[in-house]
Amino acid sequence: MKFAVLALSLALLPLAATATPSIEDKWKASLVEDNNDWAKTPHAILKIQDAAYLGEGQTATLIGKKGQPASYKWVSGRKPGVLIADYRGGKLTITQGSAVMADAVKQKSIPVDTDVDVAGYPTQVSAGVMGVRVLVYNQKRTDALNFTGVDYFLTIRRSV
Repeated sequence: MKFAVLALSLALLPLAATATPSIEDKWKASLVEDNNDWAKTPHAILKIQDAAYLGEGQTATLIGKKGQPASYKWVSGRKPGVLIADYRGGKLTITQGSAVMADAVKQKSIPVDTDVDVAGYPTQVSAGVMGVRVLVYNQKRTDALNFTGVDYFLTIRRSV
């Protein structure tokens, strides 16, 4: 009988070593992924250099200088520039010169310069009103390059 108890105890030992991780352990494990989403992935939030939010009938022009990634920004209206973004009839149209970008390209990304691209997404532009946001991503943006990560942990205790 002692042998059976000892054998069972030894068999369960690996299970004890793989105990359920604590909330803090789970947080630490997800931190690397979260920090990548902030600064490392191609369309990370800290790589957003500028954004145009367009409602029905609105147009924006992307201006900037080739070889100067930090120079790209949106200006309101139709002007000479790199790209024209136009939102009419519930549809985003982006033109580069005389070429109209396909829908799949607009949502994936449109290369503009080395390390600079643009992507458009549906969004709410005011209460109950849909439109689009067209984002300029700069892969060498200082905020993303200098980002060292978030390192907070919050414990909420409930009183009984």
